[in-house]
Amino acid sequence: MLFVVLSFSLFLLVTLYIKREEKHRTDNQRMLFEIEQRELNMSFKDREIALNEVSKEVHDNIGQLVNLIRMNLYPIEEYCTNSVQLELIKYVSELTDRVVAETKDISRSLNSDFIKKKGLYTVLEHDLDRINMSKNLRCSMQVEGQNNDSLLTAETQLTIYRIAQEAINNVLQHAHAQTLHVSLRYEKDNFKMVIGDDGVGFNMEEVNDKGTIGLNNMRQRAKLLNGYLDINTEPLYGSFITLSIQSSRV
Repeated sequence: MLFVVLSFSLFLLVTLYIKREEKHRTDNQRMLFEIEQRELNMSFKDREIALNEVSKEVHDNIGQLVNLIRMNLYPIEEYCTNSVQLELIKYVSELTDRVVAETKDISRSLNSDFIKKKGLYTVLEHDLDRINMSKNLRCSMQVEGQNNDSLLTAETQLTIYRIAQEAINNVLQHAHAQTLHVSLRYEKDNFKMVIGDDGVGFNMEEVNDKGTIGLNNMRQRAKLLNGYLDINTEPLYGSFITLSIQSSRV
């Protein structure tokens, strides 16, 4: 009798646990769906306002805190007499300098005014140079035709850059690639950007079923330009993202 009671109790506990886990999973999926929907429903202007605010926060708060750390390291380094500790302090100082530089770069990459002022080609080139400095990924960029950002409006350049940002971030986070190549082709009536990598690639059907925010954002921004976004990928064979725009539409 005791065995039956214990077995039933154990069964009941397992059942309750499974139901609770299913509810938790369902709640998480619903929350992610709502977040995705809010993201997709945000207007272009609202997104840029939000990004500009983040840029300002990064510059004003994180940037100031890191600079404060660097300022406090100077006197410590000056009065340190232990050679081992001094080497550690110098190493931390170098890391802090890198954080300061990275913070500035991140702040600028989020700021729409900075991108519009510098232009698509210059900002993209700077981003790829920064990635190359990490030596974890070899980046290159090729320009075909007339390299003239004036063929594109400032708003168009900004939207193209946001698509490039999303694609490059996906490579950095998921592709496990060794090389990344960006191609910009300027023509009188057309503009084309191709971003390719030699990473692990992915299954396009599975990604479409999941409806990831990153790819949805790229597609939505391409629609804002009345452009065409093509994603060519398969597992183990890298990926190529191509954005095509007719200049008469931008």
